[in-house]
Amino acid sequence: MIFIPQSHKVITAATVEPVTLAEAKLHLKMDGINVDDNLIEVLIEAARQSAEEYCNIKFINTVVEDVFDRFPKGGFQKNDCFYLMIGNVSSVDYVKYYDENGDLQTWDSSQYLVDNYRKQTRICLMPNVTFPTYDSDRANGVLVRYNTGFGATAADVPGAIKQAILLIIGYLYNNREDKVKNLPSLSEHLLQPYK
Repeated sequence: MIFIPQSHKVITAATVEPVTLAEAKLHLKMDGINVDDNLIEVLIEAARQSAEEYCNIKFINTVVEDVFDRFPKGGFQKNDCFYLMIGNVSSVDYVKYYDENGDLQTWDSSQYLVDNYRKQTRICLMPNVTFPTYDSDRANGVLVRYNTGFGATAADVPGAIKQAILLIIGYLYNNREDKVKNLPSLSEHLLQPYK
């Protein structure tokens, strides 16, 4: 059984977009024309959000927190790991939990391994370690805060992702009414390796 979080939230969002207004305008053949700048900026954000949702990752460094109702049962292969909700994890800040007395505790990072070789990062027990005793009656009693993203700037984002975002922007700009249920097919193709 894969043990996944109940929910997540963004703690610190990225402050830049992977595609600049100038790049989007050049792609749209609108360089030197400023009449639709506000619309294009909205489309940049919408296209990035759509692509991130499709891939289930963040492109620019973002701090995310997942919550679980409990630790996995532990002790047998996959039951000794739990999986983070958003991929492309660069580091885990902490794993916290509420103990049996209701006090928030930080789990010692030497007790677990962060496995980010997979597309979906998992946190696994180190050998001969068990999960801490926690308040099993508390909702959202286990919290994991982590960092995800390719880097702090647009230059850190892979070119295929940036091109996919530009294609989505182009589609949204030229089709202002709803016509498809999914992303444009070439965008999906470019984003598939990051999904």
